[in-house]
Amino acid sequence: MSGVPTIFILEDNASFALFLKETLKDMGELYFEGTIHDAKKRISSESFDLYLLDMKLPDGMSFEILDELRTQNRAGRAVILTAFGDIPMAIEAVRKGALDFWQKPIDYEVLRERVKEIISEKDYSGIEKIIIGDSNAIKGIREDIKRLSGTDINVMVNGPTGAGKELTAKTIHMYSMRKRGNFVHIDFNSIPPDLLESELFGAVKGAYTGSYENRDGRVKSSDKGTLYLDNIDCADMRTQAKLMRFVQDKSYFPIGSNKEVKVDARIISSASEDLKKLIENQRLREDLLYRLNVFVITIPGINERREDIEPIARHYIEKLSADLRKAPDIFTDAIIKAMGGIDWAGNEREIINFIERSLVTGKAELNEINNFDSDISLKSKIKNVRQEYEKKEISNAMKICGNNKAETAKLLKISYRNLIEKIKEYKIEE
Repeated sequence: MSGVPTIFILEDNASFALFLKETLKDMGELYFEGTIHDAKKRISSESFDLYLLDMKLPDGMSFEILDELRTQNRAGRAVILTAFGDIPMAIEAVRKGALDFWQKPIDYEVLRERVKEIISEKDYSGIEKIIIGDSNAIKGIREDIKRLSGTDINVMVNGPTGAGKELTAKTIHMYSMRKRGNFVHIDFNSIPPDLLESELFGAVKGAYTGSYENRDGRVKSSDKGTLYLDNIDCADMRTQAKLMRFVQDKSYFPIGSNKEVKVDARIISSASEDLKKLIENQRLREDLLYRLNVFVITIPGINERREDIEPIARHYIEKLSADLRKAPDIFTDAIIKAMGGIDWAGNEREIINFIERSLVTGKAELNEINNFDSDISLKSKIKNVRQEYEKKEISNAMKICGNNKAETAKLLKISYRNLIEKIKEYKIEE
C-alpha cells in the first residue's frame, strides 16, 4: 500500500457509523454507504485498502458485497461487523473469504489496534523459509496464514503426525496481532489424564492431596497471546467438556476455586486424524469441534506432495549442518533426488531425523530406511493392491445392486457414507 490508507464502511446505523468515523478519522480516508445497492455501485469503480461491512442492511446481507469482492480478489481485505446473534452468519462469511468478523459493540482502542494491524504493511518475505515447499497445498497454507494474520478467529490444523502442524501454528502466531504475547503449547498426548485439569487451569492450595500452594495453569499464561491445543482428541471427554466452556467464554475456574479467571487468548488446535472419524468414534466432542474449527488448515502428508521433499531436504541439510558443525558433503544431488522416491512414514519429521542422523554418522544411507525400495516401497505396493481390490469389489457390488447405493452399502457391510467416499475416491462410474 502507498499513500493514505482508504477504508470503506458499509453501516446503516447512524450512531455506530458516527462512532466509526470518530474512532478512525485519523487512520485513513473514510468512505461510507448505508445500503447494499449503493455499496455495489461504489466498489464496482473504486478499490479500498480495508472494507468494514455490517452484516445486515435494509436491502440485503453483506454476503452480496463479499461475493463481489471475491470476484475482484479483494475479499481478504473485508471484515464483517456483526451483532451477537449473527455470529454464525459471520463465521460463514469468513469461510467464504472475509478476513475476520468483529462483534458489536467494539472497544475504541481494540478497534483502532485491529484496523492498524490490517492497514499496516506486513512483511511476509520470510514465510517461504518457514513453511517450505512448492506444492499447491503448501502455497495455499502460506496464503491462509497471511489471511489469518489480521484476525483472531480459532483455527484447527489437521494433518498426519510429523507433517508440520506445530510449525504452522507457531507461524500463525508469529504473523498475528498477538505475536508479542506468549505462544503456549499444550500437548494432550503427553500429559497424564489425572493431571490435565490442574495443568490447564491450575488449582488453589488444598484443592487436592499434594496441593500445597496456589498454582496457575498454563492457560493463564496464554493471556494476550496464543493457546495451542495439540492432539486435542487425546483429551478425555471430561476435560473436553471443560475446554468447551473455556473456548466459548474465555473463562474458567481453577480447581477448588469459586473465582472466575478471564483469559484473552487466540486458540489454535490440532488433530492427526480425520475429524469426522474422531467424532464418529466418540474421541472428539462435536460441539467442541464446532467452536475450534472456525477456520481449518489441512496439511497433506509429505508422500502426497513429493515436490516438497527436495526443498525441505535442502533447507534442513543447510540448517542442521551449520547447527551440528558437520560438512554437508555426504548429501550429493543424487542422494537428495533419491529421497524424493521414498515413502516417509513419519512425514517431514522423519526427513529431518534422517538428515540429522546422517550428518552425525557421516553416512547418508537410504537403504537403512525401513520402507525404502529402489523402485517403490512395499507399503505403497500393498496400498495399491488394496485399492485396486476395493475398487473392483465396489464396482461389482454396484452392478449386482443396480447402482442402488443403499443396497450396495448393505451388501458390502460398510456405511453409506463410507461407500460414497470410496466411489468418489476411486472415480467409479455409476
